[in-house]
Amino acid sequence: MDANTGREISRQQVTAPDIRNDIKNFYNYPNAEKSGFNVTLPTPQGRDVYIMSRKTDDSRGGDIGGADDIRFTSNPITTFTNRGYLDSISLTGNTLAMRAWFWAGQSYKYQFIFALDANTGRELSRKAANMETRSDVKMSLNDLDNSEKSGIRDQLEVPIDKTIIMMIRRTNDPQGNEIGGKSDYIFGDTPISTYKGKFYQDNLSINDTVLKTHGWFWTENLTYKYQYVFVMDKNTNQELARKLTPILSRPDVKNYLGNFATADMTGFDVSMEVPSNKQAYIMVRRTNDPEGNESGGFSQVSYTDNVVNTKTAPNTQTDKVKFYQDSLSINDTVLKTRGWFWTESLTYKYQYVFVMDKNTNQELARKLTPLVSRSDVKNYLGNFATADMTGFDVSMEVPSNKQAYIMVRRTNDPEGNESGGFTQVSYTDNVVNTKTAPDPQDDRPSPTASIDLTGTNDTQKAWFNALYASAQQLAKANDLFPSVMMSQAIAESAWGQSELAKTGNNLFGVKADSSWTGAVVSRLTAENTTATNQTVTGYKTESEGRSGNPATTFVLANKGTPYYIYANFRKYASQAESLRDYVSKIKTTVNGSNYRYQGAWRSNAGSYQNAAQALKAGGYATDPNYALNLINRIDKYKLNALD
Repeated sequence: MDANTGREISRQQVTAPDIRNDIKNFYNYPNAEKSGFNVTLPTPQGRDVYIMSRKTDDSRGGDIGGADDIRFTSNPITTFTNRGYLDSISLTGNTLAMRAWFWAGQSYKYQFIFALDANTGRELSRKAANMETRSDVKMSLNDLDNSEKSGIRDQLEVPIDKTIIMMIRRTNDPQGNEIGGKSDYIFGDTPISTYKGKFYQDNLSINDTVLKTHGWFWTENLTYKYQYVFVMDKNTNQELARKLTPILSRPDVKNYLGNFATADMTGFDVSMEVPSNKQAYIMVRRTNDPEGNESGGFSQVSYTDNVVNTKTAPNTQTDKVKFYQDSLSINDTVLKTRGWFWTESLTYKYQYVFVMDKNTNQELARKLTPLVSRSDVKNYLGNFATADMTGFDVSMEVPSNKQAYIMVRRTNDPEGNESGGFTQVSYTDNVVNTKTAPDPQDDRPSPTASIDLTGTNDTQKAWFNALYASAQQLAKANDLFPSVMMSQAIAESAWGQSELAKTGNNLFGVKADSSWTGAVVSRLTAENTTATNQTVTGYKTESEGRSGNPATTFVLANKGTPYYIYANFRKYASQAESLRDYVSKIKTTVNGSNYRYQGAWRSNAGSYQNAAQALKAGGYATDPNYALNLINRIDKYKLNALD
C-alpha cells in the first residue's frame, strides 16, 4: 500500500500459510499456527509503502463476502530509488574523463554515458561505456543483485564553452535510446564547465622602438588566408603598425583546447618596429585580404590588458635622464626586465630590483642583482667614473593577477631595505599584468596511472609524485618536453636523493658562477682534465676529498682523467625553483647568435627522442651515452605520459 495515499500498489495471494507455532504458543487460539505469511511482492522504486494482510472469502482478494484487514502502518518502508555516485570527473582539452557507478535495480544489456547541457538538459554527446566491477558498491548496497556491475570508467569528447552534467543510462537498445526499456541517472549536482579562453598573449616587450610579442588566437574558421599583427595606440585605438606573420603550430594550445582540427594552428611570434613615445597594445587579425584589411571576411582579437610604452632613451647632450627601462615583459608569472639607473655615488654595496603593485604601491617581490656594466650608458652620460656600472638585467617570479611596475634601489642594507643609506627610482610608466594563460592542469586526470614506476621504492615514488606536476606545467609553458626534464632530474639528482638535491634543492648540479647572486652550498664534485699533463688542485679520489685533508696540487697525464674538487653550487628555496632555473638555462643560453639548446625545444625537436639528442649535441653533458640514457629512462617508466 502507498503510505501517503493509502492506495493499493500490489497484492499477492498466500496459497499456503507460514506455520507459526510461536504464535500458537503465545495465543493458543484455534488455527493460530496458520496465521503466518512469507511472500515476495513487486513494488515500484522511490515510494513510501506499508503492508496490509487480508483474510477473505473472495478468490481475487477483494472484500466480497466479507474480509478482515490488518494494516502494518507502524512499519513503513521506503523502496530503493536508482542509486549512483560520481567519484571523479575531469577535463583535458575537450575530453571528459569520469569514474562513477549507477545501480539500476535490474539488468540491462547496454550502458551509455551522456553529456547533457546543464542549462537546457539537451544531449550534447553520448558513448557506449565500459563497465567496471565495483565490489565496494556491492558492499555498500548490502549485496543487492548485480550491484557489483554498477561501475563506469570512461572518457567522452564534449563541446567546449558549455556547462555540462553527466548522465548514465542503462538500456536494452544498442544505440543507447529508450527502446525496450531504460533507466537513467543524472549527476545534476556535479556540473563541470568546459569554457575555454580563445586567445592569450604569452609575452609583450619593448626594446627602444622594437616591439616583440608571442601568443595565440583560436578561431573555428581556418579558411582565412592571412594573419596580421597590429600595434595599436592605447589612447586613440588607431593603428601604429602592422605586419604579416605566419600562423604557427601550437601543440600546447591543441592540448588545452582539445582534439579540434583548428586547435593547432593558432600561434603568432613577431618583432616589429613601432613609433616612439606611444602607449601600445596588440591586435591580431585573420583575414582573406592580402593587405590585412577587413574585406573578404575577417576575425580579430585585441590584447588590451598588456600595454607598453614605445619610447627611446634620450640621446641629446642636454637634459639627460638618469635612468631608463629598456624592456619589461611577463611570461605567466616570470617577470623579466632590463635597464639602467645612474647615481653619482658608487658607495652603495647592494642593488635590489623590486616588483611593485601599481594599485597599492606595495612590494610584490624583490631580488638582489649585480650592477651590470653598460658602456652605452657611459657613452650617453659622458666620461664619469660612475657612468659605466649602472645596469640591471633580472628575471624573477611574481604573484599572479597583479598590475606591476619596477623599482630599483641602491642600498647599504644587505636585505635591500633603507637602513644605512639608499637611493632608488621607480619605472611607473611601464606596467604589465602578471597573470597566467588558462591552464587546465588542476582539471587534468593524473598521468601517474600511465607511468610505470615499477622497481622504484616508496621514497622515489613520493619524490616523483610531488614534483612531476611542476615540471609538466613549466615544460609545457616553455615549449619543452616534461618527460625529458623529469628524466634529467631523476638522473642528475638520483630521484631527488643526492646530497646536493637534499641540501641545496639543486636537481641539475648547477654551479654558482659569477652571475649567481643567491645562496650557495659547497660540495665535492668530480671534474675531468681538459688536456694532457694538466696541473690541477684538488683530490685524486672521492674518499680523499672527504677525508678532511687540504687539497693538493698534482699533475694528471691523460686528458679526461677525473679528479675531485670542492665547488659552490646554487642553492634554491625549493626544488620547483631549481626546475625554473633549468628552464631558464635551456631557453636563454646563447651560442654566438643562436640559442644553444634550441634544438631541444618542443616546437623544434618534435619528439622527446630528438630533444634528448639535441641536448647532447648542444654540449649539455660530456657522457656520450647521455641522450640514450635519457630516452631509455623515459621508455622504461613511460614518462612520455607527461607530454
